[in-house]
Amino acid sequence: MVPIPGTKTLRYLEANAAAADMELSAEELAELGALPEARGARY
Repeated sequence: MVPIPGTKTLRYLEANAAAADMELSAEELAELGALPEARGARY
């Protein structure tokens, strides 16, 4: 079990848990990999 901060309702918990079953295609992973790196003190 992993806590999800900010989850206040069962509906949100179920939606967040369902995200664990998502699979990204090779194209989607490539798009994410092409994004610029986060920079600055915040990151």
